[in-house]
Amino acid sequence: MNETSLRAVVGADVLSESNDYQVNHEISEIIKHESFNAMAISNDIALLKVTSDINVDNSNGFVNGICLPEEGQKFTQYVTLSGYLYSFNLKILF
Repeated sequence: MNETSLRAVVGADVLSESNDYQVNHEISEIIKHESFNAMAISNDIALLKVTSDINVDNSNGFVNGICLPEEGQKFTQYVTLSGYLYSFNLKILF
């Protein structure tokens, strides 16, 4: 899998249908977790760098930003991670 075979679809809640807030973005870089192990399916998370800015101001709540911790910052918090068809409540430790 490489950058040219992927796209980020933001603002969509049903991929087979379009809405006024859905925008497709090309991917310029895939940043895999440094400890990713495909055989064990562990640390299977990555960042996708898009080629253009994602506009959250005109998304009517369909797209929202997140805050990332500073390097070395330590705290415990519950978060909701979601993706297509899945949503999890997790306790995370940084």
